[in-house]
Amino acid sequence: MFSKYLMGAFASMIAFAPQMHAQKKSVAKTQSATVVDENLVPSHFNNLLWRNIGPLRGGRSVTATGVVQNQLTYYMGTTGGGVWKTEDAGQTWNNISDGYFKTGSVGAVAVAESDPNVVYVGMGEHAPRGVMSSYGDGVYKSTDAGKTWKHMGLELTRQISWIRIDPSNPDIVYVAAQGATHGPSADRGVYKSTDGGANWTKVLFVDNNTGCADLAMDMTNPRILYAAMWEYQRLPWEIKSGGPGSGMYKSTDAGLTWNKIENGLPSALGKMSVSVSRANPEKVYALVESDTENELGGLFVSNDAGKNWNRISKDHRLTQRAWYYIEVFADPTNENVVYVLNSPGLRSSDGGKTWTNMSGTHGDYHQLWIHPKNSNNMIVANDGGAAVTFNTGKVWSTQANQPTSQIYRVNADHLFPYNLYGGQQDNSSIKMASRVTNGYRISDKDWTSTAGGESAFVAFDPNNPVITMGGSYQGTIEAYNNVTKEGVNIMEHPVQYQALQPKDMKYRFNWNAPIVYDPLEPGAYYHAGNILFKTTDLGITWKAVSPDLTRHDTTKMGISGVPYTNEGAGGENYCTISYVALSENEKGVIYTDSDDGLVYLTKDGGNNWINITPKNLDESLINAIDVSSVNKGTVYIAVNKYKVNDFTPIIYKTTDYGTSWKQISNGIPYGAFVKVVREDPTNPKILYAGTETGFYISYNGGDNWKQLQLNLPVVPITDLKVHENHLLASTQGRAFWILDDLEPIRQYSKDTALSNLFAVSNVHRISGGSVLDYGNLTDKNGKPINTIGANQASGAVIYYTLHAAETATKKAKLVFSDATGKVVRTFYANAPNNKTSNNKNENDPELSVKPGLNRFVWDLRQESIASIPGVFIEGSYDGARVVPGMYKVALHIDTLFYEKTFQVLPDPRIKATAAAYQEQFNLLQNIAADVNDIHVSVVRMRNLQKQLTGIVERIENNDAFKSIVTLADSINDKIDAWETKLIQTKSESNDDVINFVNKLTANYIFLRGELDTNTPHVTSGHVQRFKELNNEWLIYKAELNAILEKDIKNFNEKCKALQLAHTSLID
Repeated sequence: MFSKYLMGAFASMIAFAPQMHAQKKSVAKTQSATVVDENLVPSHFNNLLWRNIGPLRGGRSVTATGVVQNQLTYYMGTTGGGVWKTEDAGQTWNNISDGYFKTGSVGAVAVAESDPNVVYVGMGEHAPRGVMSSYGDGVYKSTDAGKTWKHMGLELTRQISWIRIDPSNPDIVYVAAQGATHGPSADRGVYKSTDGGANWTKVLFVDNNTGCADLAMDMTNPRILYAAMWEYQRLPWEIKSGGPGSGMYKSTDAGLTWNKIENGLPSALGKMSVSVSRANPEKVYALVESDTENELGGLFVSNDAGKNWNRISKDHRLTQRAWYYIEVFADPTNENVVYVLNSPGLRSSDGGKTWTNMSGTHGDYHQLWIHPKNSNNMIVANDGGAAVTFNTGKVWSTQANQPTSQIYRVNADHLFPYNLYGGQQDNSSIKMASRVTNGYRISDKDWTSTAGGESAFVAFDPNNPVITMGGSYQGTIEAYNNVTKEGVNIMEHPVQYQALQPKDMKYRFNWNAPIVYDPLEPGAYYHAGNILFKTTDLGITWKAVSPDLTRHDTTKMGISGVPYTNEGAGGENYCTISYVALSENEKGVIYTDSDDGLVYLTKDGGNNWINITPKNLDESLINAIDVSSVNKGTVYIAVNKYKVNDFTPIIYKTTDYGTSWKQISNGIPYGAFVKVVREDPTNPKILYAGTETGFYISYNGGDNWKQLQLNLPVVPITDLKVHENHLLASTQGRAFWILDDLEPIRQYSKDTALSNLFAVSNVHRISGGSVLDYGNLTDKNGKPINTIGANQASGAVIYYTLHAAETATKKAKLVFSDATGKVVRTFYANAPNNKTSNNKNENDPELSVKPGLNRFVWDLRQESIASIPGVFIEGSYDGARVVPGMYKVALHIDTLFYEKTFQVLPDPRIKATAAAYQEQFNLLQNIAADVNDIHVSVVRMRNLQKQLTGIVERIENNDAFKSIVTLADSINDKIDAWETKLIQTKSESNDDVINFVNKLTANYIFLRGELDTNTPHVTSGHVQRFKELNNEWLIYKAELNAILEKDIKNFNEKCKALQLAHTSLID
């Protein structure tokens, strides 16, 4: 390894031959992607990972709990992102359900007080939104505090509001099954298990439309239970909260029998919540939705364990938006302290007569766990995640560490690095960097709010996104300047639509109303209500360019909340346009779809419209349209009917502008209803689908689909976008994700017996790094590494496949060369470790030679500088960054090789000439050459000293050789003195640079660090300092040559005269 650096005396004394490869290599052909779906092998893609870029801003949570025995440990159930656990009181959270759960929406989580290892989770959020709510699949249980999970049944309960565990027996457990949101079902009510969930008995059932919204247990006598039964159902245009089925029930025999308790409660009952005071179990609180117009609801209190009730408060804050809230919690240590959760969190210390607001964390509160022995300690679940307090809510733990946001759509610009845009439910819109170029991870510093609000589509000129246009519910829309951080409201007809019946609105807007930018008409934007609007002056004027493009069924445009509480926020607005898509190739070609199942087309910018709805498609939500960028007239629509309790996946495709349609969802299972489908712009046979439960792919235009989840968690995928060779995803509970390189997917071959080197994506030269800069993307347990906040790999990512016969080879290598053919860097499989140092540089990575897909990342640098074992120098030994330009990579496997070309691009924000890059490169290479020369010389001289020492040890007891021993000691002293001018041997850690003066090579390394910036900027000081160091080295190099040519030569001659073994440096 060191021989190639030898100069001067070493070069004249040691002859060596470079390795030559005389045999002619065979060029292997790259295989094309000819896969059929039946042969798709998901494990082939194990070296592909999605990045979860965030944001680290919590999304909705309706359940959280603590652990009685440990005030640092808590669990949070999210409404799409599964179950999370903290063991440091909320400073960090980790998902513990990935890989076990089949759905992501959590309605209840409970820990057994008698055994903290036993955790039950009920799936399906219990605050049933019209948007951004998912169904669940029953109950999961852990007996090791969340390390592993087992499904325990009740799959069809869909939404679970509470789980109650007997405080002394973790095998006795009750489930409050709220039941399916969008239709009648017998799988609801109260269920009980006495064997830890192995078997379940339904112990309370009212009817197919009534489930259990709340279940309270008297923790001093767990045989006593209270159940708040709720008749409810969501239709696409209406939320029904209450009816004859609603009622309050009590059992005193552990659920064997139940009695309705209603004395003092209103006869008109909607949603209710109930809580028993642990401090005084005779005191029971009930929060009741009733006739809002007549103010019959409020907080009721019983002082005789439910026999009689009295209303203590009718404060509207307690029961507003009842279907979404209605939560009451009695303090376990003080019977007069009670909490009610709503959009504000409220606390009363006088039994509910007066209230103070909770603050310091996100609003929209859903659940509260209070430590039974220390009521200052609580965890709250709200629409920003979960937060912990130890002082009754004066201070809460942060929610800016939970990547669980629910994002409606994804859009992206063409800046570098590009940004992702979308609206986060119950928060703001988001503009977020896809990567950082001067750091290692994406953080909260790398995103900001932009136009619109929580339900925003965000539109902009992707090449100049200074102005973004974003919306929110009920038709509000904003034009926002991302430079000045100022926005203006540009609603077409500024009316406060909230609380109005949709049939009385001038225009009806979807909760997630489409806003799109015209790719073929600069400055033109579209905003859709029930008709389509267009502006070319940033909303100063709007023009209607369509008639009503919905069914306009006025029977479905009445009061949105019945029978007791209106719901006028806009989530139930019906007969609205739900998506707008413009052709990128044909000006004036626009498609719209609606939430009531219609598809329309105009080919002249809106002058004329035709209904092109598939003939066999009935009323349904069409969630997304994709217009092919390859084939004119080819369009895809993603259809779902979950709002009528039908989870069938539906995708339609047309190739003739909607004259005829074909359904193409074969292979996607029931339950994975489709939210979005996208065509790959490089190969229209490759399609991507985002569904309620994951990611699917088709390689034959949709004839067949296979799930290809990779490391993406089970979470609803709300949108997909193919962007700059990446695939972007927004999710309903796990924020934004990016799959950085689509080439391995595009070039996948069904014939796994063939090896292949995939096309290499062009790469930008940047300063930052990434956890993805290493070839191995699994942890020590073989699981995918954590990619939360991860940057895109900073180097050139090389993917290659090997068939089994080639994985045993020890001759595989990757060779990188520049445009002239000069080899820049070579990496080997099974390479010997020739660098051992405690410095910051890493040993050259080895090639993986596993069967299937392999991955390697070249850091865009020349070979690392040689180090000296045991010598610490503060700084980096990395080789010089290569200059921007064209490069080749060749995969050599025995006698075969595969070759690809790619480009190293400069950061486009850096204004530097090619000459500047070359000047920087040349100077860094000169520094590396000198340091290599010095370090190789030092190592060689140390080896020589070992030989001298060995000779001395053999002869030092023989007086006849005393002169040889003296001479050897003298030479060793000279070498020591020479070495101390070159390296500081006392340094062992980074701050030793403060204690011990740098020597020559440390000064070189310091200069290297000064020069090694992504922006090439060579100063006269850099050049002058190199000349000084080089001149200094030439002096010491002459001293080295003198030692070799005089002292060693003299030593060898004397040894030879005395017939002693001499040093091996000179023959």
